[in-house]
Amino acid sequence: VVELEGGLAAVAQEWFGFTPQPEEGLQVDIGDGLDRVLFKKEREDEKAEIEKWDAIIVDVDNADVSLGVSCPAPAFLTPDFLEACRTRLTDDGGILIINIAARSAEWLGGAMGAVEKVFVDGEVHEARPTEQDVNRVVFALKTPRAASACKMSLGLQAEKWLEECFPGIKKIDPLGLCEMPILKRA
Repeated sequence: VVELEGGLAAVAQEWFGFTPQPEEGLQVDIGDGLDRVLFKKEREDEKAEIEKWDAIIVDVDNADVSLGVSCPAPAFLTPDFLEACRTRLTDDGGILIINIAARSAEWLGGAMGAVEKVFVDGEVHEARPTEQDVNRVVFALKTPRAASACKMSLGLQAEKWLEECFPGIKKIDPLGLCEMPILKRA
């Protein structure tokens, strides 16, 4: 987890039971997520290997309200950022999850198109609570799932993944993400 605001880690722990588990690969770094994903650490240390991650979750507020977009900030949908995410994801099961909240159909279409262009060799899925909701959760898989996995809904797969990542947490999906209809993008 890379969090820009240092105090949010404490809020997540107090209110949601979030506990970093470094031995399991779940740690919290305070800093800029763009820098972290865009290889800043690797550029500063030429000997550093590119870290690979199983999942990248982007849920970033956009401070510029004039765009009609609550999240993410436009920098998190650039080709450079999305390509860096794809590079960082593990080849076997790597997934990018982005929360997109936009009132502009044009902006939303551009955001979805940008993700689909970079993840053309994988799968892109979309979930939203209701047809009227401006929030979308986009799931971009680096590689297509095996035929056997395709028989299981992505929501059920997400629920199993959350249970594996956060064992012992009673309510692992407080937003009801696993219960939303998830549609594969064409």
